[in-house]
Amino acid sequence: MSELLYYKPQDKKTDIAASLEFLLRVTQKHTISFLVSDFIAEGYEKPLAIAGKKHDIIPVVITDPRETSLPSIGLIELEDAETGEMLLLDTKDMNLVKQFSESAIASTEKRKNIFNSIGLDTIEVSTDTDYLPKLVSFFRRRERRF
Repeated sequence: MSELLYYKPQDKKTDIAASLEFLLRVTQKHTISFLVSDFIAEGYEKPLAIAGKKHDIIPVVITDPRETSLPSIGLIELEDAETGEMLLLDTKDMNLVKQFSESAIASTEKRKNIFNSIGLDTIEVSTDTDYLPKLVSFFRRRERRF
C-alpha cells in the first residue's frame, strides 16, 4: 500500500494499456487485480479484454462531479493535468455547458459498455462521497456470488 500511496509517476499521461500489458507479463497465475483510474484514456479496451480473460480485473472508477457539469460562474481557466494545455471557458454559455455535459455522459456510457462487454465487476467511487460503503457493498455482492 505504501508504494501505491507514495508512487511518483515519471509521466503525467495515463497509459492503462501499458499497465495491463505489464500485468500480463509479470503474472503467471490467475490474480484478482484492482485497476484504479478515472478511465479518461484511450486504447485500453483490447488489453483490458485480454487481461480480463486471464485474470479477475476489477476496475475502480474514480469520478469527480466537477468533470461532468460546469458551474455557471462565468469565465474559468482549466488545465489538462496530463497535457498541461490551458483552456478558457465561459460557463454561462449554455451551448458549451450542454456540450460538456453530453460529452461526459457519452464517455461514461462508453466506459460502462466496455466493462459490460468484457463482463467485469466494477466499483464506482466519487470524490465527493465516502468510498467505504461502495467497497463494502462490492465485497458483499462478490461474497454471495462465490
